[in-house]
Amino acid sequence: MGVGGGVESPAYYENVQYMFLNIQNIHAMRAALTKVFEACFPLPDDTRWFKQLADSKWLYHIKQIIFAATSVADKIENHKTSVLIHCSDGWDRTTQVTSLAMLMLDPYYRTIRGFEVLVEKEWCSFGHKFAQRTGGPTDGGIYLPPNSSSSVVNETGGGRPSSPEERSPVFLQFIDCVWQTMQQFPHSFEFNERFLITIMDELYSARFGTFLFNSEMQGRDHGVRERTISLWAYINADIQLYQNPLYTPAEISGHRVIFPQHALAQLQFWTAYYIRWHPLMRLQEPIARRERALILIMKRFRELTAATQRECAKPTLNNVSDNSTHSRSRSNSSKI
Repeated sequence: MGVGGGVESPAYYENVQYMFLNIQNIHAMRAALTKVFEACFPLPDDTRWFKQLADSKWLYHIKQIIFAATSVADKIENHKTSVLIHCSDGWDRTTQVTSLAMLMLDPYYRTIRGFEVLVEKEWCSFGHKFAQRTGGPTDGGIYLPPNSSSSVVNETGGGRPSSPEERSPVFLQFIDCVWQTMQQFPHSFEFNERFLITIMDELYSARFGTFLFNSEMQGRDHGVRERTISLWAYINADIQLYQNPLYTPAEISGHRVIFPQHALAQLQFWTAYYIRWHPLMRLQEPIARRERALILIMKRFRELTAATQRECAKPTLNNVSDNSTHSRSRSNSSKI
């Protein structure tokens, strides 16, 4: 599958089906998010809201990414073929498509721990430039002004902000695509919306070492594992906050592979993230407390179900008695 400028010559690949998926480059995505920002801040204008959202083409870009990932998942699951995903560099659009396709194909990645592994594997380890894409220092780490007396600049980063031309909401688009998929399959994800919002908030907060650098090598050179806390450790320490009370494991639901719809009419604007500070967007009836209650109910239900299954599996007194009688009858018959 060819995406963007990184296209191989067909002469080198016989018997290969080419698919051009038309995912735009980082500059188009940055321009789209800028228009979303203009529509949302300082406050959305009701008279122009839908036009501004349409003009941004944000949901169109989300649609293209979901379409690309479902195409990959379909080739692998239904046609049993191998897929080579190729973009200009391999750390932006390629990563969006591979990680989203894995999320669709493997229910493990739809669990909290599995999603953490997915981000570490496909984004951090494969060299997505988190520092540059989020406006961090060119060498990763933490940016401080030149007059700062802190030694953190020399120890953890280059101290110079990245070029604005390198900024782009690539990872945000992936998280948005995950959220869109969750809306269509609300029982298939162990994590909830708060989990995704927390990841996005901490992406820009620089409180954790998970997203500070442009590559694993930069992080290793600056001792990120020894000197910073992982975002995943923070989340897993209070994991109940991020659990979806409606989650049903794939072995029970039968939804091992999921294929979300990518039609624009099916997609939604993620107001809980993009416009959450608008006073009119506050939930009239907060659901966090209800979610926690449902989680406890579901936990108790699963415990009772497991206990019942164990009880049913035990041999009953009548069965033991019947088996003993049957054995004695066979013994008497053999004596006769």
